[in-house]
Amino acid sequence: MATKIPEETINQIRNESNIVDVVSQYVQLKKRGKNHFGFCPFHDEKTPSFSVTDEKQIFHCFSCGRGGNLFTFLMEIEGFSFLESVQKAAELSGMDIDLQLDGRNAPNPMQNKKDKLVQIHEQTSAFYHLILMNTVTGEKALNYLKGRGFTEELLVEYQIGFSPSNKTTTYQILKKDHFPDELLTETGIFTDWKNGTELLDRFSSRIIFPLRNEKGKVVAFSGRLLPGEENSEKDYHEAKYLNSPETILFSKRDFLFNLDKARPEMRKSSEVVLFEGYMDVIAAWNVGIKNGVASMGTALADEQIRILNKLVDSVVIAYDGDRAGLEATQKAIDLLQVGNRFDITIFPLQAGMDPDEYIQEKGAEAFQKALKNHRETIFHFQSRYLKTKLDLNSENNRIRYLDEILKKLVNVESLVERELYINELADEFSLDPETLKKQLQDNQQDYMKSRQEERKKSLRLVAKQR
Repeated sequence: MATKIPEETINQIRNESNIVDVVSQYVQLKKRGKNHFGFCPFHDEKTPSFSVTDEKQIFHCFSCGRGGNLFTFLMEIEGFSFLESVQKAAELSGMDIDLQLDGRNAPNPMQNKKDKLVQIHEQTSAFYHLILMNTVTGEKALNYLKGRGFTEELLVEYQIGFSPSNKTTTYQILKKDHFPDELLTETGIFTDWKNGTELLDRFSSRIIFPLRNEKGKVVAFSGRLLPGEENSEKDYHEAKYLNSPETILFSKRDFLFNLDKARPEMRKSSEVVLFEGYMDVIAAWNVGIKNGVASMGTALADEQIRILNKLVDSVVIAYDGDRAGLEATQKAIDLLQVGNRFDITIFPLQAGMDPDEYIQEKGAEAFQKALKNHRETIFHFQSRYLKTKLDLNSENNRIRYLDEILKKLVNVESLVERELYINELADEFSLDPETLKKQLQDNQQDYMKSRQEERKKSLRLVAKQR
């Protein structure tokens, strides 16, 4: 094996690579003048201060001060050694150069452990998939999935599997590859020991959906009980869905299902469709919606929003149409609106329906057209949501509704848009538009006062810390 990469090879890779193309695979960049700007991937910020210069082939953050060339960027963002960054640059630039790295550049012990854990997850995923597709054990689950519209191509695309009812089988399979028990216990795949000798598979008798990181590597699993199994003869209730616990590979707050597959289309369209669950994502993918992602059974987190912020400008929220879905949509709006980084719209679904059911009931073409053409603004969603909570036959509730919706209108920056909404409300409630405008002006003044107070508190806090 080579002890180093020849200098001429490094120069070739440097000269034939374009830093803008490579950085764009990690950061959403927009051209301003001669440079490209985006949000810095190395720290949190509210305004983009990360600059990439095509002419000089360098990057620099005017906020945190980090900067360098293409190799430096890859070393910083991936944690690579210099030689690994050169190899990655060649790979990302599509250069057919075979580079062999010597043992002096081997990953550190923690990286070695992570690599082993990924290997275990990849092999377990392959085992589950084999059980579903090629055994009698997986036949019932396979028939159920096909009945839900899953083609063989889709099952292979997402490597969907089934975990056998014998809870020790997965452990026995992995032990054949001589993985140590102490490492297997850190995967999150197992729950406990059987008589102190064999680990028990936490996903036993469940349909398995592998959870892949942004690089496409399996780092966790989600298991779904087969319909009817929820009410089996067991003396306890099992959750319909079960996810891997938090591990050194998997954190729900940092994870978006399907990000690895959706990222190219997200970058191309600068838009993401945000679903509640992976079944919706997969159903949408199957009908041509390639920019869908989902959080894993939790409310949208700041870490996930930071990921989206680096990739897209627009977010379409396509949550379920039930009360829980409406509440989750409102919470997502509140988080996504911070900093006004996104153009946010909502795909409205009737009560009791989710995107997967919409596709099954109305078909692929109807879903594609509706998702494209029947989107709500934030204001119209909030208007609809408030009406589900208030009986507008009551005069008090009508007053309360108008008071709350006019407070929401403060966040609408476009004067034209605001004028349209004021006129809509005036028509709906037979009111003078000028009366509503006066109330809105009062709300805006109160809003500005509260923001000034918040700034003062922040400044006082900073002064105390100094």
